Amino acid sequence: MFSAVIFDMDGVIIDSEPIYFTAGNELFKYLGLHVSEEEHHSYVGISSKDMWSHLRDKYKIDLSTEELVEMEMDIYINYLLSKKDEEPILGVVELIEDLCKNNVNLALASSSSIKSIKIVLDMFNLG
Repeated sequence: MFSAVIFDMDGVIIDSEPIYFTAGNELFKYLGLHVSEEEHHSYVGISSKDMWSHLRDKYKIDLSTEELVEMEMDIYINYLLSKKDEEPILGVVELIEDLCKNNVNLALASSSSIKSIKIVLDMFNLG
């Protein structure tokens, strides 16, 4: 049996890609950017920092990359806080419960912000 399991959050505990896509689209609209769906999808799997750095240069945005990432994160977090019907990835809660019952040590490794990690864990009662 395992003595420990390390989980990632995005794509393992929550399907966050559609939420980030929505947050990005909202910020594109706010900034007056016309980013095609195809271009937006080309950034899947790339960090927000890298995506916004590229978009900032391409579209000559007068905000810093850090400001853009923070704005997107605020939209993402507000979305998470407003969604009461968001579901975890199918089977992950049961897996975590089973591992806990078998005294397996659990950890979460994520590049997401601590704030969003806490929100997601609370959403699914996994704290």
